[in-house]
Amino acid sequence: MLILPLIFLLAAASVGIGGILALRLTKEVVTTVALGITGGLAGATFILYLLSPLLPLSTAVVVIATIALIAGGYILLSRYHGWQQLRKLTLNKNALTWAILLFILFSFIAPKLLATTTGGLSTGIINNYGDIAWHTELVTSFAAGQSTPPSNPIYFGQRLAYPFLTDFASAILLTGGATIVESIVLLAMFLLPTLFVLFYLLTEKITRSSQAATIAVLLFLFSGSTFGWLELANDIAAAGGLPELLTGPWRFYYSGAADAGSTYHLINPLLGLILPQRSLLFGMPLVLSIIWLLTTGDKTVDPPTPRQGAGYWRGRSNPGRFVGTEAASAASSGDVSISRRKRRDIAAPNKKSKAPYLVAGSLAGMLPLFHAHSVLVLVPLILGLVWLRRSYLWLYFFGPALLLGLPQVAYYLTAPSQGAALTLQPGWMRPTGTNFLLYWLRNTGLLIPVALAGLLMKSRKHLQLLTTVGLLLFVAANIWLIAQWEWDNTKIFLYWLLFTLPIIGWATVEAMKRTPQWVNILIVFVLVIHGVSGFIDLTYLMLKPQSYVVWDANAVRFAQQVKDVTTNRALIVTAPVHNSSIELTGRPRYLGYAGHVWSHGINGYTREQALANLYEGRADNLPEGVARYIVVSPAERAIYPNLVIKPTWQLVSEQGPYQLYRLQ
Repeated sequence: MLILPLIFLLAAASVGIGGILALRLTKEVVTTVALGITGGLAGATFILYLLSPLLPLSTAVVVIATIALIAGGYILLSRYHGWQQLRKLTLNKNALTWAILLFILFSFIAPKLLATTTGGLSTGIINNYGDIAWHTELVTSFAAGQSTPPSNPIYFGQRLAYPFLTDFASAILLTGGATIVESIVLLAMFLLPTLFVLFYLLTEKITRSSQAATIAVLLFLFSGSTFGWLELANDIAAAGGLPELLTGPWRFYYSGAADAGSTYHLINPLLGLILPQRSLLFGMPLVLSIIWLLTTGDKTVDPPTPRQGAGYWRGRSNPGRFVGTEAASAASSGDVSISRRKRRDIAAPNKKSKAPYLVAGSLAGMLPLFHAHSVLVLVPLILGLVWLRRSYLWLYFFGPALLLGLPQVAYYLTAPSQGAALTLQPGWMRPTGTNFLLYWLRNTGLLIPVALAGLLMKSRKHLQLLTTVGLLLFVAANIWLIAQWEWDNTKIFLYWLLFTLPIIGWATVEAMKRTPQWVNILIVFVLVIHGVSGFIDLTYLMLKPQSYVVWDANAVRFAQQVKDVTTNRALIVTAPVHNSSIELTGRPRYLGYAGHVWSHGINGYTREQALANLYEGRADNLPEGVARYIVVSPAERAIYPNLVIKPTWQLVSEQGPYQLYRLQ
């Protein structure tokens, strides 16, 4: 049932919102909710993972955690006058409008991540076809009692070196009674609107312009390779006309492709990264929340006015300096306990508040296991912020950030990997013989020139810093590869886009204030051109749904049978495919999809040979002798045409063309 998982999410969000209110980190409703959802869900997930060695995931643990979160939310919202504070906050109507529109949009998009179709499971996003199986395997392995630290479910016996806490969050929902589909879709429904709302709020804050924030969000939502839509003309001609193209097979994306032979490589961020690579669902909101908190400067929340019905304390050294009848009477009566309580509850926050730094540091400390690449892009930005504001208050940021984060960084650095993490490759994926400037003009249009022009204009320091870091990330991603697969550099280009769009929106608004109407029309036309590719892809996704079957009905039923007849940690041998039915069981595999293993920096060739020897009868077991079960399904028969089922294999379960054997 979905009741417990939904209550868990709402309770975690209430704790986050209550904490934001208690600390008076913002004076606006939508900001409070967005920061609270991000911090509350991330914090609850992180704490449950830390406790998992003592309290492995189970329905009882999720129930206890939910009760604790409800209690925590109640205390923060009542004991610390959270409800009263909430009523006093202002409402950003533009941000609220965006929140509503984004929730409606993602209520159509999020369910396409994974859906039940004719008894099987499918995805409506082609870029998600390979990734959803990997993330599903992580979710089910945690729900089945994965060890801490976790072992790699697709490479038996090796520690997992992958940011997994987003999938752990889905495992909490799965353990609490959600289906695998609900555990993945529901989390996305919470976090996707939050991500874009936070981006709007941050942009509006550092540009002081709602128009600039609107432009930035629209460009981010519909971004991609700027001129990828030009391929549409060729496709219309090849199909014999637009009607024929719309009713026939559709190319994957006009906003870009991961194919090295293409000249358009920046796929729309939603379709290419955020939806398929689930770690960004937490990674990006956490980064945006951290930046929002650290760009607050010395200001926190304006003190309550007498019109708001409460007095406030103005002086730190004199406990009698109160304004407001209730507080004044407390001070004059000599009731020290009341005075202290009033001072705490209704006082204006100290201009040098530690709270933003402590909260930002805590969020940064949790970040590595949510999304490691987000840590990389955050480091230069933090260093820049320290340079802009050299203060002892940074100790309150680095304290929790290092205390929580360093063990996670050490976890990654000590993980076994046979592939280089940083490789020199100037020009990134630019095809040989293609002009560098022309290549990036096709992919980014005028975004970089406008960002550079914005830097030359007089703007706020935080905006300049964010843009500078974004451009440096762009340069770095054009020099080095951060992973085995070169297209993974898009994780860095994603933050280049995120960090430079605010100044692009701001520069556009400033230019339109100073130019005649016909120039403004031209500017709007140029903006539209930059969003056409992404708009086509997102519109097609919603209006002409596709279904890519990941597991058919027999595979789903077979997975349930396997769960019934095997223990949670039983090693099961399968072919190294990305959509094995065993991924739905949470059981470890000797070797999963070779592409995923390779992208994690692991050479799986030796194990591929061992699997071939076992399936084709040249070996009785794996070299390690650890296999207990072996699967024979259409995938194994296709990969190993000389497959031999030995007489010693004992049939344990069968569903259609799927069989599970016990190795003797």
